[in-house]
Amino acid sequence: MKIWRLLAPLALLVLLLGLISVANAGTDDEKAMMLRTSCFGDLNNSKVTKEKENKKIDISVYPGTVMTTGNRQRLSITYNEVWEILDKRAAAGPENKLDVTRLYWNDGELQGVSHDRYFETTKKRETTDIFDREYVLQNAF
Repeated sequence: MKIWRLLAPLALLVLLLGLISVANAGTDDEKAMMLRTSCFGDLNNSKVTKEKENKKIDISVYPGTVMTTGNRQRLSITYNEVWEILDKRAAAGPENKLDVTRLYWNDGELQGVSHDRYFETTKKRETTDIFDREYVLQNAF
């Protein structure tokens, strides 16, 4: 009985801290969450391009792509900011031959992600994977 009197305040403290962290998780913005995850590489060193006005882009998976992990073949995105991450793991060649992942944002909300791979056959980057907002939010965190 005495041990419960000692442990009860500690258990209550742990429960309250857990509730506070759950409440704060809902208010955390998407950019901060993406910076903490590593599913797209090191986003802290990404090239950020901010647009003065919203832009729209239609992305399609390159027709020659055999293996894709994306959940979309085409996606129309309205964005005003792009984060671009070069794949440093494949840094054997010049920068223009590296794979690129782009995260498209509109007013602080992630709209979609594309991954472009460099192909020696075409001598250029082609989009191989496209992920929509819902897919990324469900699977990245």
